[in-house]
Amino acid sequence: MIIGNKDIALWKKLKSKPYSSGVKLRELKSLLLLVGFELVSVTGSHHTFKHPKSDDILTLQERGGSVKPVYTKLVYKTINELELEERIK
Repeated sequence: MIIGNKDIALWKKLKSKPYSSGVKLRELKSLLLLVGFELVSVTGSHHTFKHPKSDDILTLQERGGSVKPVYTKLVYKTINELELEERIK
């Protein structure tokens, strides 16, 4: 997958402020796909992702196009725990 400037900018934003607001679900989805997550299901406003390195699932909920800051923190924490940051640079 090609790394876009928007993905890099979003990652920098999450690193400096993990509880970022105003982040769109499509932006987080792009970032998650970039680091190897797969979108496994969409049920209403809930999007569920899985990574081959983990048995855990990551579910994000969209509200009005954006996600709550708690979800941006979860994405940041998960990418760090799985040591996937090098794929963003």
